[in-house]
Amino acid sequence: MDKHALDAPVYQFCAFVGTGEERVFLDRTASVAATRWTDLFCDVVPREGGKAFGVAATLERYGLSPEEAVAFGDGENDLSMFDAVGTSVAMGNAWDVVKDRASLVTADVDDDGIWKACERLGLLG
Repeated sequence: MDKHALDAPVYQFCAFVGTGEERVFLDRTASVAATRWTDLFCDVVPREGGKAFGVAATLERYGLSPEEAVAFGDGENDLSMFDAVGTSVAMGNAWDVVKDRASLVTADVDDDGIWKACERLGLLG
């Protein structure tokens, strides 16, 4: 094991537990949250961390409002980010719950979905 990894802060890790098995660790701590983008494992992040917090920090750093920001996602782990921006875009290959929460649904990621959404939103010159 790389001993230097133990000296660095941990912002996220993956727990290889099946869907619904997150309780194994969530019941034992109040400081983390779990979210998924695959049935194979879940992302574990600090309760006061994750994508929404990263988006908020970025917006603050650049003096932007949430209404000026666009987020793209395809998994449950992107939903908090959707709440932090003005426009949320679900990829065509996204989970249904993500598509339901998005402002816009675009093509699959492998079918130039991000490009097509940017084009539709008038973000390209």
